Amino acid sequence: MRSLFIVAALLPALAFAQGDSSTQLLSRLHRDAATHSELGDLTQLNGTSRQVTAFAATVASDYLRLDQAVVEYAAANGVTFVPLEEDPNAAKLRGLAGSELDHAFLVWISQGSTALTRQLESLRGQGDAPFKRVVNRALATVNGHRRLADQLLREVPQT
Repeated sequence: MRSLFIVAALLPALAFAQGDSSTQLLSRLHRDAATHSELGDLTQLNGTSRQVTAFAATVASDYLRLDQAVVEYAAANGVTFVPLEEDPNAAKLRGLAGSELDHAFLVWISQGSTALTRQLESLRGQGDAPFKRVVNRALATVNGHRRLADQLLREVPQT
C-alpha cells in the first residue's frame, strides 16, 4: 500500500517532467524553424551550387510549415515557448558565401539533425494525438533533410 501511495505522490512530478520536456522540444522546434528558414534563405542568396540552393529553398519552406504546426499546437494547448540560446554553429554560417557556404550549410543540416532526432524520438508516442502529429511531422522533416544533405555532400564537389 505504501508503494502505491509513493507512486500516486510522484504522478504530478512525472506529468510535469513530460510537460517540461515537451515545452523544451516545442521551443527548440520553434527556434530551429526560424534559424533553418533564415539560413535556407541566406544559402539561396549567397550559395553557388544550384542543387544546394534548391535544397536550401526546400529547407526554408519546410521549416516554415513545421513552425506553423508547432505554433498552432502551442497556442491551442497553452504552451509558452521558453527562450533558448542560439545554435552556435548557425552563427558561423552567416559570414560565409559561395561554395564554402554551400558545404557548411549541408554539414550543418546533417550534423544538427542527429541531436534533434534523438530528442524527438525520446518523445515519440507521448502526449495527445496532435502532439504526436507534430513530433512525427518534425521527425519526417528532420530525417528527410538529413538524408538529402548527406546525399548532396557526396555529390556536390567541395571547392
